[in-house]
Amino acid sequence: MSLEKFVTVNTQHGPVKGDRRTTILGMDYINFQGIPYMKAPVGKLRFRAPVEPEKWTETFDATQDCPPFPIYDMMVQKIVGIEDGGRINVFTKELRSTNFYPVLVYIHGGGFQTGTSSPSLFNCPDYLLQKELVIVSFNYRVGALGFLSLDDPSVDVPGNAGLKDQRMALKWIKENIKNFGGDPDNITLFGTSAGGASVHYHLISEKSKGLFHRAIAMSGTSLNMNWAHHPRRNYAERIARLCGYEGDGSDKSILEFLENADFEKIVEASENILTDEEKFQEHVVFANGPVVEPYITDHTFIHKSPILMAREAWSKDIDVIFGGTSNEGLLMKSLPNEDSKRVQYLQDFKNFSPFVDLNLDKNDPKAKEIGNTLKELFYGATTPTDSYMLPYYYYQGDLQFWHGIQRAVLSRIKAGGKGKTFTYYFNIVTEMNIFKKFFKNENFPGAEHGACATYLFKNNFTTFSSFESIEFKNIMKVVGIISNFAIYGHTGVDEWEENKSLELPLRCLHLTKDGMQMIDLPETARLKVWDKIYREAGAVLY
Repeated sequence: MSLEKFVTVNTQHGPVKGDRRTTILGMDYINFQGIPYMKAPVGKLRFRAPVEPEKWTETFDATQDCPPFPIYDMMVQKIVGIEDGGRINVFTKELRSTNFYPVLVYIHGGGFQTGTSSPSLFNCPDYLLQKELVIVSFNYRVGALGFLSLDDPSVDVPGNAGLKDQRMALKWIKENIKNFGGDPDNITLFGTSAGGASVHYHLISEKSKGLFHRAIAMSGTSLNMNWAHHPRRNYAERIARLCGYEGDGSDKSILEFLENADFEKIVEASENILTDEEKFQEHVVFANGPVVEPYITDHTFIHKSPILMAREAWSKDIDVIFGGTSNEGLLMKSLPNEDSKRVQYLQDFKNFSPFVDLNLDKNDPKAKEIGNTLKELFYGATTPTDSYMLPYYYYQGDLQFWHGIQRAVLSRIKAGGKGKTFTYYFNIVTEMNIFKKFFKNENFPGAEHGACATYLFKNNFTTFSSFESIEFKNIMKVVGIISNFAIYGHTGVDEWEENKSLELPLRCLHLTKDGMQMIDLPETARLKVWDKIYREAGAVLY
């Protein structure tokens, strides 16, 4: 008996129409794309916490892809997207009314500056749909539109609107997913890069308590300073000035101007506000991102340092996986190529020092001492040059990713609780490593930042040659680990040890193209140096 092509499901806000499709692996599923979960944040809603959408009575067509929120897309090198981008995608095998499927919810990456949940290019769930799961993804505001933060309480723009969008999407999933065949009491949250950092924020923010039941933070945590947790800066005024603002600099006048500015101009300005000192001395990767909100509201998401929030995390009794890739710092080569400027700044070794995170003045003699220590750790007696950048990428991998990941793991262990904490080390390199190809990083060793996602989601740039290929075998390996965790609450890898002790090294499941085994985290010796630097500077590690 043939099935109807179109399927209608009721949600809290109104009926939605999906359609039946087949994955490239021959699995039938029902596709719903672009369901509104929030009201378009335009006018006075721009920059503010999200509002639920109006209800509708006519069936909403959820068979078409939805553009992202406004972003600068590095792949096509232009601004794309719409302000009414608060949409959610649901992919389900069938609309069960009993024996509901476990739910796997993905938060896309992009440094809190770019990215999309769209399955048309990167996030197609064909591989994951081999398993008995409902897959969900969604857009959230990024860049200035998602993370503008103003100090004046009267304007009610404390920041983190993008994280609040995510929280509203999670609430929508919890309340509606049963109608799509999903189990609202078995939801696993996972994400890559900024998505991984977002997962960690939801783990430590009381606002997300109870909205999911397990979590996987991939290549990102809230303790990854310089991009996942920003110090407060005058980004809002800088953006406004670049857009033509000539006012007195008050928060009210800046907000009024930006509420009426063209969103493309805001996105373009946001790409150009960092100074060379911020980029190359302070190692700020992107402008705009999560901040500690300057005052308390009924929608406050981050009320104090993530380090302090993590100590009191509601999630200490749920199981979590943290992990990263073997060459996270290659991300820096993927950004606009300014290696010559980086090298120029690194000739002054104090610029190796994470003095912003350590609350040190860059001219403090201690900053120079720390910088010398880190320069010797990565470069030894040699000097950085633009033809010898590999040590710099390892340095950035520690600074921007692995040190924060290790601290997040230790933070959970120190907090106690019944939840298990697992760690992986992703070192798979095959033809599926799209970002190595796209950014011409093939000559550098290791797996690049974000590589793990290309083994979970089908994309339009890579594929496997056959079911016997090394690419397909590794797709199924990674999909198996993630799906087992979501479906059964365990990884399916018997030898995968959880981390229970504050003693280093962390134990990691090492994933290579030829297999997997438990190892000590390879970065441990370097990270102990970072720890020593932080302790001697009086900084809190976790």
